[in-house]
Amino acid sequence: LSCCAPNAVLFTFGDNQTYPLWYIQEIEHYRPDVRIINTSLLGIDWYIDQLNYRINDADAVPMIWKKENYIGDRHNYIRYFDNKQVPKEKYFNLADICAFMNANENDKRVQLQSGEWINYMPSKHFYVPCPTKEELVAAGMVDAADTSKIIADMKFNFPKDLGYKSDLAVLNIIAAVGREGWKRPLYFDAGLRQGDYAGTGDYMRLEGLVYHLMPYKFADSVARVNSQVLGTINTEKSYRLFVDSFLWGGGERTDVYFDEPNRHEFVTYRMDASFIANQLSAEGKKDKAITLLDKLVTGITEHSYAYDYTGYFIAAAYYRAGAIAKGNALSDKIARNSFDDLNWIATLPDDSRNAMTEDAKQQIQILQSLGGAAAQAGDTVQTKKLYDKMNHLDNKIKEMLRTNRGSGPAGAGEEE
Repeated sequence: LSCCAPNAVLFTFGDNQTYPLWYIQEIEHYRPDVRIINTSLLGIDWYIDQLNYRINDADAVPMIWKKENYIGDRHNYIRYFDNKQVPKEKYFNLADICAFMNANENDKRVQLQSGEWINYMPSKHFYVPCPTKEELVAAGMVDAADTSKIIADMKFNFPKDLGYKSDLAVLNIIAAVGREGWKRPLYFDAGLRQGDYAGTGDYMRLEGLVYHLMPYKFADSVARVNSQVLGTINTEKSYRLFVDSFLWGGGERTDVYFDEPNRHEFVTYRMDASFIANQLSAEGKKDKAITLLDKLVTGITEHSYAYDYTGYFIAAAYYRAGAIAKGNALSDKIARNSFDDLNWIATLPDDSRNAMTEDAKQQIQILQSLGGAAAQAGDTVQTKKLYDKMNHLDNKIKEMLRTNRGSGPAGAGEEE
């Protein structure tokens, strides 16, 4: 919530992302101006209907469609239909597309073999009107110094052939906000499923832990060092949030036990902080990158959440920032955990050991990535130490990995 601008709309997904926010708004009375929209409920008509009303200090949410467009089974889903009369490469105003999909006239519908006329999506190429660069600066949506780096033109491709009611609701909200001049800030939880961003990834700007949807994007010439991040990163705002604003909820202590679901919530903080630190380093702000990583390491202790693959991203970010000693210290702890896991797997009976193949692959991938990060930082001693230890792994592990070749699970090796 602290990442969001005043009177923002924040899209979340599922219970774990949503109920803590509702609690802190309703009970702690913190940031009641932010309108939280749970996309898991956005396919239900009564929930969509609530968006038309002010709640707490949050205004009603702008939408193109009216009650008759979403009530009951209306627009539970809409399919894309390849209308030969619609130019394939042309981009259409999203507000016009939403109005077309809501139309009752048969000339804007398609007839099924059963004789029924249904609404359809005539194109998946959309644009949303964008303010001028001067207006964006005046609204605080972009720094004046960055106007030469942005493309003030919002065009995107809807990634699905079938949009469910929740997808259509998001499109209707984006269209309405754009039509009103982007006065209402739109944010998306960075942990949403890929399809929930409606294809707007290039226009996302990571701010702390959330994506801020902008009506512009940065040019391809702007350096991006994290392939996992949609769009770009507002490094200065994100730095201030992590260093000056965020509270760690006991994660900074060594006398609090976090069970597995709660430990999992730390993943986002570690990953996003590492991505932000990498971008800070790429911008020549390595001192800030190190300060942010130091804050992260003290904010989420090893006791609260042991160093697994998420630790690799922190160590790699330390290396990239030039803090080789800190990268090595963290790398040693991560490697120790990985080797302990591999040595334990080696003690298992054959059937049980083979069942742990994917886990073993991930540990090897982490160790290889750590070695690669140390090598890239120029520390050949650390690199050699890691690879020497891998070469001396138990023969049972080596045989298991040779027998079960294939790509390991997503994780450490994905970083560019």
